[in-house]
Amino acid sequence: MVRIRPLVSVLLGAALLLGGAGSARAQIDGPHLRLSGGAGQALFEKWLGIDDTTSWTARLAFHPDAVWGVEIQTDQVDSTDPRTGGKEDSRFAYYGVGGRFQLRPLEAFSPYLSVSMGVAQLQLPGGDHGSWGVGLAGGFQLRLAGPLALFAEIKDDIARFRGSTTQQILLSGGLTLSFGRRSDQDGDGVGDGADLCPDTPRGAVVDDRGCPFDPDGDGVPEGIDECPDTPAGTPVDERGCPRRSFRPPAP
Repeated sequence: MVRIRPLVSVLLGAALLLGGAGSARAQIDGPHLRLSGGAGQALFEKWLGIDDTTSWTARLAFHPDAVWGVEIQTDQVDSTDPRTGGKEDSRFAYYGVGGRFQLRPLEAFSPYLSVSMGVAQLQLPGGDHGSWGVGLAGGFQLRLAGPLALFAEIKDDIARFRGSTTQQILLSGGLTLSFGRRSDQDGDGVGDGADLCPDTPRGAVVDDRGCPFDPDGDGVPEGIDECPDTPAGTPVDERGCPRRSFRPPAP
């Protein structure tokens, strides 16, 4: 186990650093459900009586906003006992409830951290073992299209088996499906969580920050401005057209 801890640290650090490379495309930023499932590799303490093998993981989370969430977790591993030459089965399972924190929730590439508490079970040929469990995880989510995303995760399931505290490291990846919608109070197509101009008038053309374009600088945004080429300094009405009472200065 000691040899894989540096690997865990390197992979987690890389995930967090790459968070700065995400695009500005917004995730769902209102209340939503997130369902995740995937597979990977489980790494166990060698003396524990269970071989390293494929792991399966599932998550169900409720997010009241884009940043925080409450998550139900389970990890399952069906393996063999190396002390019997792989002839008898061993099994590990973890069930926990915890919290999830998205570091860059409004970007397509979004690192996250999670912590959970629950129960862990280890089934060996010589008997079953149960324990409290703590899950510590870090990873990232990469949005593909709409509500679908990929995730990759490093998780440490800590438990106490056979008289000692053990660490079960799970490296996993899979798919995430979100059920919800982006909140957009001004209806400009940019979600509230990423909208720097949240009170844009209806019909205005906006940039990717949700702020309106105003090429002639008259204070009336493009899309609403019926006179888009108004000379600079000209008083205009609500349509962006020169006021009728305005008279330009004599040459």
